[in-house]
Amino acid sequence: MLEECFRVLKPGGVLRVGTPDLAFLVNLYREDEAASQSRTQIEQEFLEYFLANEIKDRETNAPVDFDTYLINKFVRAWGHEFIYDEKSLRHMMTTLGFAGITRCEVMESEHQALSDLENIDRKPPGHIALETIVMEATKPTR
Repeated sequence: MLEECFRVLKPGGVLRVGTPDLAFLVNLYREDEAASQSRTQIEQEFLEYFLANEIKDRETNAPVDFDTYLINKFVRAWGHEFIYDEKSLRHMMTTLGFAGITRCEVMESEHQALSDLENIDRKPPGHIALETIVMEATKPTR
């Protein structure tokens, strides 16, 4: 998908990608009783909301409130084939020839046309920003 975006963008065009963030999932998993730092309130709310609302047939697919069930569902849901973190997404964009690669906050961009794009109302406040990595990159004008 990123290769095709690079191909069709005009020189100087900007790509914005918002996708699930692997770093969020890893952090969520590592924050348990044995971790040095407990989950933040929003992380705990996310876990509880996801398990209560996003997993059908809880008795079979998530019999207990473990982060493990959230992560497995999260990775398999919505047709994802790969979950990026900033390091891997930045590497892929660089490899394809993008320049000016920056990480952005959800709903924010230096480019007015790319601001306020994410559908943040589909989940409780703060959840989309917590689970999403947003990167922007420019096709060089060469």
